[in-house]
Amino acid sequence: MSPADHAWHARWLVGLAAGLLATVGCAAEEPPALRVGTACPEVVVREVNDAWLASHPSPGDNKWARAVYFIGNMAAYEAVAEPRYLDHALRWAEQHGWQLHDGPSTRNADDHTAGQVYLALHRIDPRAERLEAIRASIDAVIASGERGDWSWVDALFMAGPAFAALGEATGDPAYARAMVELYRDAKTRRLLFEPAAGLWYRDGHYVYPFAMTPAGEPVFWSRGNGWVIASLALMLDHLPADAPEAAELRDMLATMAAALAPLQRDDGLWNVSLGDPEDFPGPESSGTALVTFALAWGIRDGVLDAATYIPVVERAWRGLVEHTLHADGTVGYVQGVGERPSSSQPVELASTRDFGVGAVLLAGAAVHALDLDWGCPVSASP
Repeated sequence: MSPADHAWHARWLVGLAAGLLATVGCAAEEPPALRVGTACPEVVVREVNDAWLASHPSPGDNKWARAVYFIGNMAAYEAVAEPRYLDHALRWAEQHGWQLHDGPSTRNADDHTAGQVYLALHRIDPRAERLEAIRASIDAVIASGERGDWSWVDALFMAGPAFAALGEATGDPAYARAMVELYRDAKTRRLLFEPAAGLWYRDGHYVYPFAMTPAGEPVFWSRGNGWVIASLALMLDHLPADAPEAAELRDMLATMAAALAPLQRDDGLWNVSLGDPEDFPGPESSGTALVTFALAWGIRDGVLDAATYIPVVERAWRGLVEHTLHADGTVGYVQGVGERPSSSQPVELASTRDFGVGAVLLAGAAVHALDLDWGCPVSASP
């Protein structure tokens, strides 16, 4: 064996030993304890958000993932009227000067996510500087006449509600018109919506039959469909009921709800792969929470039949509370950043992310608004 071979062999042995030690260490780690207690939405929302704040005192960056958390944080504030949640959002927005990631010239839908939070804060305390960046960015998109930006379904959630909320804030219907044109481009020209299934492909790479699960089924990603159905609820929340665009979005929400309800697992959750339950099976919280939020919103707004969908929402909320939350309120089983069922696997109880927390907070706030009987203590109400 040459000196070079000896050196390589030594490095290989060191690497092998390190890998074995890491494996042993991981095997020895105890999984987090599951939360036990009431499913009262007010209580759960406080526990989840307080756990996040305790472990993340710094507000963080203004990219999409953290901005999704802050969308949930604002929903939590509106649900339980906790001043600390509002203060945290204000500190985050001021830390970033009410700017977008990549600046006001960006067309990237991901960068518009922060604008949803700025718009929510503007509704509470209207100040012109809070809208300058998000308005400049979206005005430029509208003025360009281009409507092909939303090539992946996440974009509908990240940007769509900002368009609708700007229209609400300014009274200008051009924002809703452009929003629906972008939505239609993703749905129809890009063929991301599959009418036969009532579900969406994440992007053009996953349109069937060009992409399939190992069993030959279509690839319908849970969180991708969660982004879409949640975006519909958020967009509709900022549109007048008689807006020309509203009926189309309500119809899609109802179509997706009818497709998703039969796919719910016995534990109340949805698999990461909606079209193939054997493709990376197991609990996942972010997609489930986004769907739960949208269904609860749809019931409250009258888009969905209460008798049909309240049991679905109740199972989903109990599933999230009983199977994905740690004892300290941390949200587990969050699939990491990705675009398909196989992304960021394995998804485990210890798997958590900021956007997953935001999704659970959105769900909790919407379930709370339904005013169902969860046996909440009197002190839980704000």
